[in-house]
Amino acid sequence: MGVPVKVYLDLMSQPARALYIFCKVSGIQHEIVPVRILKGDTKTPEYTEMNPFQKVPVIKDGDFALTESVAILRYLARTREIPDHWYPKDAREQARVDEYLEWQHQGTRLQCSRFFLEKFLIPMGTRKRPDDKKVEKMKANMETCLEEMERIWLKNGEKDFIAGGKISVADILAACEMEQPGMAGYDVRNRGPILKAYMERVQDSLNPHYDVAHEVVQKMIKRFGGEVPEAMYKKYKKMGSSAPVRVYVDLMSQPARAVYIFCKAAGIPHLIIPVRIVNGDTRTEEYTAMNPFQRVPVVQDGDFALTESVAIFRYLAQTRVVADHWYPQDHKLQARVDEYLEWQHQGTRLQCSRFFQEKWLFPIAFRQPPNEKRIASTRVSMEKCLEELERIWLQSGQKPYLCGDTISCADILAACELEQPAMAGYNVREKSSILKAYMDRVKSELNPYYDEAHSVVYKVTNKFKGQVPPSAYQEKAKL
Repeated sequence: MGVPVKVYLDLMSQPARALYIFCKVSGIQHEIVPVRILKGDTKTPEYTEMNPFQKVPVIKDGDFALTESVAILRYLARTREIPDHWYPKDAREQARVDEYLEWQHQGTRLQCSRFFLEKFLIPMGTRKRPDDKKVEKMKANMETCLEEMERIWLKNGEKDFIAGGKISVADILAACEMEQPGMAGYDVRNRGPILKAYMERVQDSLNPHYDVAHEVVQKMIKRFGGEVPEAMYKKYKKMGSSAPVRVYVDLMSQPARAVYIFCKAAGIPHLIIPVRIVNGDTRTEEYTAMNPFQRVPVVQDGDFALTESVAIFRYLAQTRVVADHWYPQDHKLQARVDEYLEWQHQGTRLQCSRFFQEKWLFPIAFRQPPNEKRIASTRVSMEKCLEELERIWLQSGQKPYLCGDTISCADILAACELEQPAMAGYNVREKSSILKAYMDRVKSELNPYYDEAHSVVYKVTNKFKGQVPPSAYQEKAKL
């Protein structure tokens, strides 16, 4: 069969990494469809229809979807032309591979996962310290399993691979599972020479795809060193931490869009309250009592209201359970994000806004023709700012995000500002390949919420093509 199979995966998942590697090394025609579990991609109606378990990996072969990694590996081996050693056709050789595939569900799959969950993932997600007794129990169970790997499956080092002298799908699954505890500070390679030699042998056999699949694992190990940062626990505050915040937004506003996206992407419990500035919603007595500046966005957390977007980001990051990359607790990483948050007030925030206002908003609001001199002046200032964004913040394209290797709240604010000039006929993506790549990267990370928040921007841009209709300011003379 020559039709590419669609492979849905998140490389934080061990079975997903195994399937990714298998498709690459065996030469199976495939299309990778990235899925971000933490963003809720597996909980969408479309994904749930395909996989009601809401997990990864999944393959889709035409209209046929399959959801379990071992079943997927067998199916692909039977329906695609691949080297026989991956899943042999000989009944006895195949049965030896199957023997491990069935054992691993409660062996390496279960035991390595449970240690990782108790030591790292659950504390990171709940902001509660690890239960040391549970961690020690999971470690003991895992080490019993690893001892069985050495003694039984590898015959104390006499066997090169699990099912014999050649690598098979069993080894791909096993190695991916045994990499997972590394993120919780347990490197299986340090256990002894048998597993060290085995892991290196599998890695060498599967590279470069093995290393590519495990890049996210290595980044986590390098960043956290196997320990949940102490600051993560100090940061967590139970008071109000699970109560939904009320978020007042008008999505024509750049900062309002940024707060909207942040709440969605970070999984913060919230209730969106639409506000229409043009209808005077921000000038009512009730709204003014909450925000005397009569602007958006505003968040209300119980009886506590906050009116400035940057302050809102920091407050939500401090009082809600969010992934650390949004606003890191490490002092240096946090300072780097703060550096942009302060610069942007007179950088992207001011310069992109002024161009949009002069070219499009003011002519409509005041029913006056655009002032070409002021438009030209604000465009020069904006383009200088965009050049600084490229050269300094993105280091001429060397950095994927403004403040490092991972997305932060700085990128949400920046991208929302960079979208605004499009309504006035200035598409930042068309002016710079560096900014285009950056904005596309941010958009991909934040979707579907990015497109939701910018739907009004897209509509205005498509409708007016960046030009204020003369009738918008000619009507004033007729009044």
